Amino acid sequence: MTKSQNDSILYFYIVKLSKDADRVDDSGVPYKVNSSNIFFGPCKKRLREELYKTYIKPNKLGRIKPKQKIYIIGLNGSNSKKIRKIIWMGKIEELFTFEEIYKEMKKNEIFFPLLKSKNSPLHVYPHYSNNKRNLFDGYTSRNTYHKINHEWVMDIISNKNHPEILVQNNQLLLKNPLKRFHVFNRDCCFLCKNLFYAEGKGIDIDDYILKKFKNWQSSKSNIDRYAIFGRRSNNSVNGLTGRYLKVEDNSADEFITYLKSKSNVKLPIELRYKKYKNKTYCDKC
Repeated sequence: MTKSQNDSILYFYIVKLSKDADRVDDSGVPYKVNSSNIFFGPCKKRLREELYKTYIKPNKLGRIKPKQKIYIIGLNGSNSKKIRKIIWMGKIEELFTFEEIYKEMKKNEIFFPLLKSKNSPLHVYPHYSNNKRNLFDGYTSRNTYHKINHEWVMDIISNKNHPEILVQNNQLLLKNPLKRFHVFNRDCCFLCKNLFYAEGKGIDIDDYILKKFKNWQSSKSNIDRYAIFGRRSNNSVNGLTGRYLKVEDNSADEFITYLKSKSNVKLPIELRYKKYKNKTYCDKC
């Protein structure tokens, strides 16, 4: 397939903690705000780094609506049943720095439950310099999300030892606040339009979907309905740990339309409102 600047972009990844092929584990990312909105926060560091470099850094803006249509599509993690399905998909409506999304959520009541959650995926709040009023100079960790070994710092910046930062207690501070857009290279999260969020049934990998994945990964010959991203040299399933598949061609919109048609399944109410009792939080996503 050929590509142009107007093509939609698809990002596929494995939601490691959601091993159930028919339900998104309520572990924080993605976070279903309501039937219309999904918040994508501190997960898939490299994906957010790419989006930061492409949209936020060159514009030096804390929030921006991309002109291209960008879709994020998650598949469930590895499981003993060897079943893989699509468990959520969203269209990016607006990209934010964590500073700007925090300010947005503080003033909009639909986000209050997310903010009040003990392990909210909005796990930092902005810090401002005492010397210059309202001059942003870093972040403070606000809960236990990604707290082990200061993993939350790596959600904002790819180099913990960057010479332009100070990490002290629960704070990540810039030595020179004016360099934020050059230093905080992962300071990106986003709100998605909720196109599908599995709460009882995921989207099966049928012949059409499987053929698409094979076409998009033509250099791989060992793709099947479970090993959707192929297998490693030792024949283990490639789960793209820390990585993702990016697709940018003129078949993307057709694929999204197809997935939407597959996702319109009515479920019994007891399945739609089933909740997980035990939550886990990934420090390595």
